[in-house]
Amino acid sequence: MRAENLRDILGDKKLAGIVDQKGRDFPEEEEEYEDSD
Repeated sequence: MRAENLRDILGDKKLAGIVDQKGRDFPEEEEEYEDSD
């Protein structure tokens, strides 16, 4: 469920070109999961 929301947010940010700065905060959560494992 979160993945879908993140994808929607990333899509909007990509259009604005802020994925590099703000986008990092969102994907970080997904990466954290791997580290937690």
